[in-house]
Formats: sequence, structure tokens, C-alpha cells
Amino acid sequence: MVPKHHVRSLLELDAALAAHLLEVVRTAARDVVARHGGCQVLTTLGNEQHNRHLHLHIAAGDGVARFVSRD
Repeated sequence: MVPKHHVRSLLELDAALAAHLLEVVRTAARDVVARHGGCQVLTTLGNEQHNRHLHLHIAAGDGVARFVSRD
């Protein structure tokens, strides 16, 4: 999906664009699950968000837990 305008975070995403984005992510995640057996879909918010634009990660394989804080 090629962005047409800047969205700072998930908290600023309007409902119509959110529905479209979720469909795109769902399609990509389905492919990753078919190839790898599972995945995580992740975004960050607030102080954890270092890139000040909305983006999602679809991660699979060894090391996926690196996205999950163990603190």
C-alpha cells in the first residue's frame, strides 16, 4: 500500500482508512502465515514510536519475540 497522505499514528487514523489498511495487512499476514505457520502484526504508539508515521510490522520466524517486552 502506497501512502497518499501522512498519518502520524494508529491513534490518528480515520475509520475508513483503518478498514482499508487492515484489509491490506490481513492479506499480507495470511500469506506470511501460509509460508511460516504464524506471525505477529505490530505497531507502536506514544513514546515507543520512534518513526513518527503509522507503519505496521508483520514478523515471523525465530526472534519474533524481540518485539515483546519481557520487563
